[in-house]
Amino acid sequence: MKVGLNTHIIGAGSSCSILASATSFAGAGPSGMFMGGHGENTLGVEWVMPDGEILRTGSLGAGLGWFSGEGPGPSVRAIMRGGLGTQGGLGVFTRIAIKLFPWPGPTKLNVEGTVPAYKVRMPDNFRTYTLSFPTWQAWADACYKIWDAEIGYIGHRQFSMFGRDLKWAMVKILTDPTKTLYDLEELMKDPEVVKIAGDMKRDFQLVLAGMTLRDIAWQDKALDEILAETGGWKSAAMLDPDITDWTFLYLVRLGHKNLNLVYGGGYDGCFGLQGSPDFGTQYIEEVTEFKREWEKKGNIVEAGGDCAMGGIGVVGGGGATVWENFAHFDPYNKESTEGTLAFFDATSAYGVKRGWGPGMEKQNDSARWTDGRTTPKEIRDKLLSGQASAMRYQHKIKEAFDPNDLGDTYYRTLE
Repeated sequence: MKVGLNTHIIGAGSSCSILASATSFAGAGPSGMFMGGHGENTLGVEWVMPDGEILRTGSLGAGLGWFSGEGPGPSVRAIMRGGLGTQGGLGVFTRIAIKLFPWPGPTKLNVEGTVPAYKVRMPDNFRTYTLSFPTWQAWADACYKIWDAEIGYIGHRQFSMFGRDLKWAMVKILTDPTKTLYDLEELMKDPEVVKIAGDMKRDFQLVLAGMTLRDIAWQDKALDEILAETGGWKSAAMLDPDITDWTFLYLVRLGHKNLNLVYGGGYDGCFGLQGSPDFGTQYIEEVTEFKREWEKKGNIVEAGGDCAMGGIGVVGGGGATVWENFAHFDPYNKESTEGTLAFFDATSAYGVKRGWGPGMEKQNDSARWTDGRTTPKEIRDKLLSGQASAMRYQHKIKEAFDPNDLGDTYYRTLE
């Protein structure tokens, strides 16, 4: 930022290692629509192989000269991380070169306020909106039109993680340091709070960044035209200056990720529905009703079924969305944890039945198992058997790069 450049921050937040997400695991986040994910942005690595040899790819410093970060198709980078990453299974990465992107904002963000209502005065060449739509088809159409217009710096369905019914009440609490979670029940008795939450049922947050004032004016006009074509609107409640400044800081720096755990101290995502907007929007109401019924059992937070947070873009230029439906639970309560596991078993079975496959709840589960340790191999083999060919190829790569099996066992293979 000091020299007008920025880096993509993954969805897990600004406290996470860029090296780890670029080389070893995932790498997606809200700024993906403008900056791409770290799977796209890794330009060079220093890779200590399991046998002790050091492999270098790309260029660790451009030096204003030529560099090669490898193109699409089979490559060392594809073996190194592919779409998701080897999770420590093929050695250790000690240095990387990462692609940076324009930052037309100030060299320093002067943060104001107190926890959790930190905010930054939004610069004149930025806009931060919560966009809402009359139908899910309109929501999906708006995504495509925003991508085609090449506007938007950050796109994210951020505050849906608090739940469809509760998100506006939670925004009011989190932007007012005099309020706490104990105010939630009273706020939900206010018809206006309920109404605003209903108006934000089909929404996402969008940050526009103008490289000049003329640029931001053009992006604003383009967005207004898109909203007119889709019947969407800018949430008036979220345009309150204090809330706008808070949302701007939240999305630009992703420093509030502790709020993922605000309800009970634990959460995990389920379903996912990653794909084109037309895919996710087909099924979000079905998923919402399924989760809403499980919320009534009392083991996960009753938030309205739809806690589906996710990026509007995921890859550079757009093209995909993700719907990580948060299940909030209490990790210190046995009934809550066991009930959450039962819920995840049910969501996975439902996803298989509907043809979507197991959701992200099983992807996450397979990385740590019920005791917090690596999943037993026989269980992993069963989970991976649906993609047998791909996993066997990964086993061949593992044999070639790590014949003594010294790397981390999170790497997924089938023999």
